[in-house]
Amino acid sequence: MATWSLSEGQSRMWDTILKAVGGILTLSGALITALKYLDDKVNATEVAKSAARKDFSIKQQEIYFNLIEITSDVSNGEVGTPGRAHAESAFWRMFWGPLIMVEDRNVAVAADAFSLALHDDPTNGALLLNKSMDVAHACRASLGDIWSLNQADLPKSPMTQRRPTAEDDLPARARAV
Repeated sequence: MATWSLSEGQSRMWDTILKAVGGILTLSGALITALKYLDDKVNATEVAKSAARKDFSIKQQEIYFNLIEITSDVSNGEVGTPGRAHAESAFWRMFWGPLIMVEDRNVAVAADAFSLALHDDPTNGALLLNKSMDVAHACRASLGDIWSLNQADLPKSPMTQRRPTAEDDLPARARAV
């Protein structure tokens, strides 16, 4: 059998090549590990942001639905009754408290308009009904944006014409109907 051997120069060359390849593989592994770590951090941050947005969205939805129910109770309630007084009190608590934390611009404008109508003319049922509907539409649009819904795809409101307002020549009770 023939023996195979390397000269001293060849041996040093292969030793250098193998050490270089080993070093390159080690550096490549470290780079891949670092990139994987950074990618995991970015993904974890995105997951945390998504969870925070989800929590905010859930709370916003809860507050919006409560606001719609309260404005409806106020505008449909009989002035001077305990139910109406309770609904008005609930509205003011919602208006000056939780709503501020979650409202978008359109909901804020609609809620402000409702608050002015309630403050300025609490007996004008038709105006309050219209302002309550405006609040509901603003909340619906806001939630539609959050849920990435095209508002055109949502069912149309069956009410296409607003009730008369105080400026109309109707008796006070007829305006609230």
